[in-house]
Amino acid sequence: MVVLVAILVFRLHAFLTLLLAGLLVASLSSHTNLDRYAQSQLDAGKMTANAAESFTFQSPQSRLATAFGETAGKIGILIALASIIGQCLLESGRRRELSIRFSA
Repeated sequence: MVVLVAILVFRLHAFLTLLLAGLLVASLSSHTNLDRYAQSQLDAGKMTANAAESFTFQSPQSRLATAFGETAGKIGILIALASIIGQCLLESGRRRELSIRFSA
């Protein structure tokens, strides 16, 4: 709901809106839920004991920045390749043909 209101009513950019929504969720997360998440990550072997302990005491901004960095690291190459393909389509003139074909 927050995302829709920010985009449709306040006309904020979608990227900025998603960052603000992530910050809101990170700020409203209780210590109980953070402890539960850290314990599940520790049990799955995805987090060390020290990392699990410090996770619950990180600021919401720090948790958001860490999660954003991990996500960008996972999909960064895909985005770069998509932008290269898009640029090739733009320069070859095939972009217009494809947009007409997909919109029909």
